[in-house]
Amino acid sequence: MRLLVVLDKSFKANVALFIRSGIWVYIAIIVMYFDEKLREVTVILALWLVGSAISILLVIPEVIRLRRYSIGKKEIDYAWMWTGIKIAIPLLIGTLALRSLYLVDRYSLNYFSNLSAVGIYSFYSSFASALLAFVDAVVVMQIYPKIITAVKNNDQSALAIHKKKFLMSVSALSLLLFVCLPIGVYILLFWMNKPALVDYFPLLGILMASSVIYSFALLPHYELYALNEDKKIILSSIYAALIGVIAMPVGAYLYGVYGVALGQVLAVVFLYIYKTLLLKKSRVYG
Repeated sequence: MRLLVVLDKSFKANVALFIRSGIWVYIAIIVMYFDEKLREVTVILALWLVGSAISILLVIPEVIRLRRYSIGKKEIDYAWMWTGIKIAIPLLIGTLALRSLYLVDRYSLNYFSNLSAVGIYSFYSSFASALLAFVDAVVVMQIYPKIITAVKNNDQSALAIHKKKFLMSVSALSLLLFVCLPIGVYILLFWMNKPALVDYFPLLGILMASSVIYSFALLPHYELYALNEDKKIILSSIYAALIGVIAMPVGAYLYGVYGVALGQVLAVVFLYIYKTLLLKKSRVYG
């Protein structure tokens, strides 16, 4: 999918993403609605596997076409591929550290509260994650290749244009979702008749704020990436993860679901500020 984005085939990349993480969910809902016997975790996993497999099949022709045009009869340079893997492993470690923010929250609640609190938090967190995925698909994947190209070419005018477009697009889309998503969720809760969930409705706003801030943090992230500042990206991710690992359990102990959500916000705010400072330092001294 990322390869398609780099090749300026964002629409096909989003289609692959929708098949992998979206359409099979709706199929699962329909199947389980009509047959109670199929309301099993194994059915979810099977449909998830099918969706992922189909999305890969969709991308394979583009990969084959790319190889035919760019490589031809040349032999694959496995040594260069290994070099790429060695570069990617530290970035993977940084990414996994950052993903811990979305694991520690639930474990903290499970330890200091109960499974009911985990369920409430997970319910609202899923909508905040949907906001992040939507912004990523509609804005980030469309613009970040252009930002990277502008940085690589040292084209400051193009970079300024793309950064402004990124900020305005993320701001406008986030504002729209901040209005529409809570209304839709509230209607859903009214239809579901779940008063326990309604009592924690403000939690949605905190988690959505975390997703929006994380989206803005992607701007300095991609600029640092284009400047080959991999170590700074990794360190910022690890530091943000450490803040989250400390703040979220403390928040869970003191304030329950709201404390965990605020701990997550604190971590992503740090991530955004720290990456911005690192980017300024790279541009001054790099």
